[in-house]
Amino acid sequence: GDVYKRQKQKRFAAAIASYTKAIKATPANHLLYSNRSLVHSTMRAFELSATDARKCIDLCPGFMKARVRLACALLELHRFDEAREACRDGLKIDLNCRELGEILQRIRSCERGDHLQEARFGNSVDAIDQQKSMQQAAEAQEQAEACLLYTSPSPRDS
Repeated sequence: GDVYKRQKQKRFAAAIASYTKAIKATPANHLLYSNRSLVHSTMRAFELSATDARKCIDLCPGFMKARVRLACALLELHRFDEAREACRDGLKIDLNCRELGEILQRIRSCERGDHLQEARFGNSVDAIDQQKSMQQAAEAQEQAEACLLYTSPSPRDS
């Protein structure tokens, strides 16, 4: 259990580092932000996931996966009004986006308190594990960015 979980976290941290390096090299590539957003979400680092999804949307407003990832991250953060707005913004672009419709239903369910019933039956993620995952995701991104600072050529080298 614990060994597998640690190995999985290391793979996610390595993925974040790889995407961070690729973003530094090609900052206009919206797919890199989208993919890193997915990894952050998988690690339950929803604030970081939302940040990357927003950047992806800035770069490519019509890319629906980023809009879905943003809405999901905001929902997980219990920022229901923002999640609803993210869904509505996406549905203005693609009215037939099934995922955004499903997220809107989940928002309504959470606002009714259905998620509290699930938590009572043990379906919630352990808060300590979630905090550790978020910290590992943030540290992986910070380490990758710090490494890039040390390996970037100085303006005189150009």
